This record gives sequence, C-alpha cells and structure tokens, in this order.
Amino acid sequence: VRQAASVCLKRAVHRGWASLSNDDQFPSDCHQLREAVLSASIAPFDLIPSQVQSQLSLVVARMARTDYPHRWPNLMASLFSAITTSPHSKLQALDVLNNVVKSLASRRLTPELKAFREISPALLDLAHRELSIILQQHFTSPSPSSNPNPPKEAAVLSARLAKRVLILGIENINSCDSSRRYLDDVLSLITSMISSSSSESLFDETLMRVMMKTIRKKHKREPLQFAQHYLEPFMTLFFRLVVLP
Repeated sequence: VRQAASVCLKRAVHRGWASLSNDDQFPSDCHQLREAVLSASIAPFDLIPSQVQSQLSLVVARMARTDYPHRWPNLMASLFSAITTSPHSKLQALDVLNNVVKSLASRRLTPELKAFREISPALLDLAHRELSIILQQHFTSPSPSSNPNPPKEAAVLSARLAKRVLILGIENINSCDSSRRYLDDVLSLITSMISSSSSESLFDETLMRVMMKTIRKKHKREPLQFAQHYLEPFMTLFFRLVVLP
C-alpha cells in the first residue's frame, strides 16, 4: 500500500505540482509538503522502505525542478548535511541528490540553469570528497566495518553524482579547479584500483564503468580542453585496462 501511494504521489506531483506551487494561495501547504517528502526520502531504511524512498526521491527531484532555488532555498543545504553528518541517511541523500541534479540540469531557462551551474563546483567537491573517503577507507582497511552504508553502493552513487555535475553543470574544466582536481583523482583512483589486489571484491566493473563514462562524455563535450590536459594519460590508462590479465 505504501509503495502504491508513493507512485500515485509521484504521478500527481509530475502532473500538477508546477501549477500548485506557482499559486500564491498555497505557499504554506507547499512548503510543508516539500519538507515532509524530503524528510521521508532521506529517512533511515528501517523507517521508510527503500522501494518507497526511491519513488519519493523522484518526487523531490520533480519539486526541485519547479521550486529550486527561489521557493526551496534550503534544499541543497539539507541534502549536504544529510550526506556529511548523518551516516544512516547518506545513501538515501546521495540518491536524492543524483535525481535532483538530473532534474535541474534538464531545465532550459537561462536563470534556472545559471543557479544550477553556480552550485555545481560545490556539488562536485562533495561527491569527490565522499568518493575519496570511501576508497581510502577500503584500500587502507578492506575488512568489514561498522559503517551502516554499503561502501560499494555509496561509492557508485558518489561517482554518478560527480559524473552528472561534471558533464551537465561545469562548462569548462579550465575555469573550474574542482573539475581539474576530480579528473586528476579519477586518474590516480583507477590506477590504484587496477594495481590493488583487494579492490576486486568491492569495486567491480560498475564503479570503473561510471568513471570511464565520465571521462568519455567530458572528452566529447570539451575535446580541446580535455586533450590539453588528460588525453595522453587516460589513453595510457585505458591501454593498461585492455591488456590487463
């Protein structure tokens, strides 16, 4: 029943949220519903089933497409806080943020795209930091820990978030230090994963594919800038993967 209700909510929001949110008669009701859906979408799994949260994550993304940043200025701060300070909500918040970024990047109006691109460096730094922490913990201590988040899933979500922000939100890698730092780290991370005998059990092809897709799409969008800094080292790295035993 809860899953069916969440699907119905998603469909209702998709069809009618824009007109409801733009109606000045219901600002308080819209605010309360936004905050309630966001809170439920990032709640611990023992409170809200994951299948329901997957639908609520899409609801948040659809609301954000209409309301961020003007009617929902605290959205990003709430998600950042859940990712960095709430271990039991990290996976859920990463999933929500992935969907929000995908939704925001699809907007076509210049002011709305500008708002998304202005926050993109901070989003990339967040994803980069989370991915680096997970990988560092794994390579230095690959044994199971008390971390409530499956590290592989959190790593893949962080890498997907970085991919979406880097490709959709950052127009020029030469003008964004965050993008250069991330691509430098991707190069060293893939090299470490190839060289580490402990990586196979945790970071299989999924994470590697996300990182390689990031490189391929960024090269396609910025061929000259990418070639200037990264084409040769990544070609060498890919050749190593081709001949890997």
